[in-house]
Amino acid sequence: MPNDHESRAQTVQTEFGEVRASSLIDTCAEMALWHSTQAAVTAIESAFQRRPLHVGEWEKMVELIIERVAGRKGAAQARQALKLVTPFSESPRESELKVALWRAGFPVPYQQVNIYARTGELLGRVDFMFECGLVVEYDGRVKYDNSLGTPLDHVLLNERNREKALQNEGFVVLRVDADSFWDQTYLAQIHNLLKHMQNAGFSAPKAQWRAAGRSWKE
Repeated sequence: MPNDHESRAQTVQTEFGEVRASSLIDTCAEMALWHSTQAAVTAIESAFQRRPLHVGEWEKMVELIIERVAGRKGAAQARQALKLVTPFSESPRESELKVALWRAGFPVPYQQVNIYARTGELLGRVDFMFECGLVVEYDGRVKYDNSLGTPLDHVLLNERNREKALQNEGFVVLRVDADSFWDQTYLAQIHNLLKHMQNAGFSAPKAQWRAAGRSWKE
């Protein structure tokens, strides 16, 4: 552990006894410096999700990490990764999906978006939404394996009804599962849908959605 890390280190109790561990900020800085963008963003967002921080506190944490990487080898890569870090991803796969959308060169989508019917009824919250009204959601297996205590047929029916409600309001829903994530076929699907919807002049009505924030800083 570098000397400056040691001065900020914390003592952690483990089954093997007490261990000196780098602080959260130092650990995140090292992740951003030495690991891939995807690994760094996923790890940092997962670590921050364990702490009840509001958006302003997140931004201060990121600023501290940027200070720690300044002037070091890999600083430029680290700063780029930190532009992708937000408090909005709710799972590691969602963080990975966000990085993949960024790498593919797509416009910045919104994240954790509440979508409403014209009547004002909340239809649901979605993972990502582009301004044209294209919704992108990751379908994790845990949703369908009954581990949450809801029978599979009820889950499937609820998901189908939710998707139909969104479509009836003019939104287009694209689901990404484990298979399409790993073979990256969803990227071509998003590209084609975005091109079609943008050329047709589609735009999600401002009165019908509220987002937690944008998925990354440009």
